[in-house]
Amino acid sequence: MRTFLARRLLVVVPTLLAVSIAIFLLLHAAPGGPMAVYANNPNVDPADLKRLEQSLGLHDPYPVQYAKWLGAMATGNWGISYKYARPVAAILGERMLATVQLVLMSLLIAACVAVPVGVLAATTRPAVQRAIGAVTMLAVSVPTFWLGILVLLLFSVKVRWLPSGGMATIGADWALTDRLWHLVGPALVLATL
Repeated sequence: MRTFLARRLLVVVPTLLAVSIAIFLLLHAAPGGPMAVYANNPNVDPADLKRLEQSLGLHDPYPVQYAKWLGAMATGNWGISYKYARPVAAILGERMLATVQLVLMSLLIAACVAVPVGVLAATTRPAVQRAIGAVTMLAVSVPTFWLGILVLLLFSVKVRWLPSGGMATIGADWALTDRLWHLVGPALVLATL
């Protein structure tokens, strides 16, 4: 077991490194490169754009830029958001609670469905086992973005059982039932993974 885990960990490091190189190169290959958000704005002074490129180190060779970028990623220094003009780490931190709530709710739903279905599959006839396996494979195979749209259209637009977005009802006092009601749709979709 330890050798298996050690081999898996040895595969993870080069994989993450390859993915980080691909992300870095994609950022630079995009039209306008990393400065596209500023270059496409007609109100930006070209001299300011040059100074910003210099301060961000975009004139350095790619290997130097990558080393700096990787070091910043590893240390959590993710820079300032172009959109919000705030530190990226702070923005991610604000959204972490909602993400944790969604993940925990989806895990709870998945466990509440998977355990009884697994017991049923293990204790019934082969025909029922095949049917459960087919339904399970279908649920796992459906793309989550498509299932999310279907859940939204059916339960939010057509029958209006679930809210179409947000974490709470706007203008309402904080209530656990309201938060859970807003979590049901996204958590159901995420639970199919």
